[in-house]
Formats: sequence, C-alpha cells, structure tokens
Amino acid sequence: MPETHPLNYRGLSPFEQGYADALIDNESNGDHPELWEGIGVDDFSQEALDRIGQDCRKFMRAAVRAWPLSEEEMFSLIDAYDLGRHFYLERQCTGVGINEMALDDLGDRLIRAAAVFDWVVVEIDGDRKIRFVGQKLSEDPAI
Repeated sequence: MPETHPLNYRGLSPFEQGYADALIDNESNGDHPELWEGIGVDDFSQEALDRIGQDCRKFMRAAVRAWPLSEEEMFSLIDAYDLGRHFYLERQCTGVGINEMALDDLGDRLIRAAAVFDWVVVEIDGDRKIRFVGQKLSEDPAI
C-alpha cells in the first residue's frame, strides 16, 4: 500500500497557494495582528488546507461553467496564483478582488462565480495553527 503524506502548502496548486497567501496577508492585517505574528504558510491545519482545496475546486468548477474554456485554457489567460489571491479577497468583501485584474467579460463571469461564496472566519488555535471556524457557502446546486 502506498504511503500517504499529509497535505502541506507546497503540495497546493499555484491557485490554492495564492488563496492561502491572501488569507494570511489579509487576516494578519485585521483586527488582531498580534495573534498572527510569526504565522506563515507552514501553520495551516490539515483541515484548513483541505478546505482551501475544496473551496478552490468548487470555484473553478463554477468558473469553467461560466466561461466556455477549460481550466487549462483559463489559466493560459490568467495567472493562477493571482486568481487565487483575488478569489480570496473577493469572497472576503475586502473591496479589492477579481475586478482589479481587468479581465473584462471573463472578470465579470469570475466575479459571479465567486459571488456564491460567503466570507470565511479563521482563527489561530492554541497550537498556533490556522483553522476555519466559520464559513458559509451558498446552497447553489450548480457548485
């Protein structure tokens, strides 16, 4: 039986890494930056990494349905890492998001794909790991 390794930041796709980096950047500049001091990409809990992957895959499925391109074709037009960063910022309603990428019609479609994702709530737990403690995802059956 092959040995399985726990997921870590380096095992994420560039799109997922962009999302994870935006999460750290945004949250560490929030209401309690002192809680985030010293927190980095190696401090995601396994559950948080799994959730990042799930949300990013759901977003990409919605994005591909909204645009007549495959995921590979889309990423030939958009930097995957940048889209991951902007997707996180868009869902968190930071005022900066996919619109800043100046993608015209494609950007409008990506914004609509992101619109069904409500913001996430994360915390640093007692073990100094990043955990999701709240998240709402639309019940849109298309996702």
